Amino acid sequence: MGHPPRRADEHRHAAAALIRVAKRAETVVQSRPGGVLLVHPFATETPMSAHPTRTRSSAAFAVFMGLAAIGSPSIASNALIDQPAAPALDAAQKRFADPTNAALMYARAWLLIPEDTFRAVADANPDRKPDWVPDADLAKKLVDAQAGITTIVRAAKLQNADFGLEYSQGVGALLPHLGRLRGSARILAADARRLHAAGDTSAAVERVVALFALSRHSAGDGVMISSLVSAAIHALAASNTERLLASGALTIEHRDAILAEMRRVNPNDPFGVQLAVLGERQWTEGWIRNNFSGEGGAKKLMSQLGGMLPDSGDAQTAKNSKIVEAYTAAQLKADLDRMVKFYDEAHRLIPEPDAAERLAALEERAKKGEFGTLARVFAPALSKSKATDAKATSERKALIEKLTAYAPAKK
Repeated sequence: MGHPPRRADEHRHAAAALIRVAKRAETVVQSRPGGVLLVHPFATETPMSAHPTRTRSSAAFAVFMGLAAIGSPSIASNALIDQPAAPALDAAQKRFADPTNAALMYARAWLLIPEDTFRAVADANPDRKPDWVPDADLAKKLVDAQAGITTIVRAAKLQNADFGLEYSQGVGALLPHLGRLRGSARILAADARRLHAAGDTSAAVERVVALFALSRHSAGDGVMISSLVSAAIHALAASNTERLLASGALTIEHRDAILAEMRRVNPNDPFGVQLAVLGERQWTEGWIRNNFSGEGGAKKLMSQLGGMLPDSGDAQTAKNSKIVEAYTAAQLKADLDRMVKFYDEAHRLIPEPDAAERLAALEERAKKGEFGTLARVFAPALSKSKATDAKATSERKALIEKLTAYAPAKK
């Protein structure tokens, strides 16, 4: 018995469903050093096909089978029924969107770059050699690491990077990402010099822009050491920018790309030093109150700190530690309240033009016991950190002015 006649609108709906199915059967092309790998979008481990002709044939076969299905009422109707509703499609688009947290992409990149490449670039020490370019062996390592390097470049374009610090662990919180960010910065700088020497200025600029972004992402932890790493990476980015400026190879588009990234930070706190003072106050206070507030808590606190304190071998530090260790719960609370005032005063002073000098005076007051014994044990050397921040901020401002005034030489 033959099929009943089909209306024209049924054919159109069936054909539209077929096109959507065929589009989902298309492959995603991912570039890889040394060739192109075609990966089926639904593959879990290995690609369905590594041959473009076979992939196109598979898509064509899907279209052919779909066209045949239009002639079958049961198959065509199933194809229409199986199409997800619009809200489901919207949810799927969000579910399968790219990451918005750069830290996740950095972690993937670090798995892709061989440990030997990190070591080789660190040994070459490019951030201390203005005219350095990679030799043939290191250049090959950099070429082989492009999958990881380009992942870093893409991650650097994102606004946010949350490295998942466990602030509740207090001074015991681990910061393994800082070493990797520093190593990544050296790799980007080395690759920028390799590319510039090869005449690919645009790719070199792309890596320098990523360097400035690494500095921005390092500054967001709310920890002073992270801010210092941010300033160090920025200095590396700046030196490579100066090198490109001196070469005369930068175009206006290159300059604008660098300036755009440099302006993505808070101009009043480009390396997150103000944030770090506030952050260290918050997590230090919270860690002590939440974990050592009961009787015997002070002794437990000092035992857990062990040799982690600055100047832990110093006689005065040892004496102060013994004083804190003997505190009752009420004494520890009172002394912690006094230490918090040190951080509050430091946070007030940080934005001031003469902050380094005023912070040094504040530290002297802390050493004399004005903010309690805990402050004498815990208080960081904020004046040195602020001096580093002030120097880096001044250099950053000068570079922005230089880039803004830059005009390529007429050929």
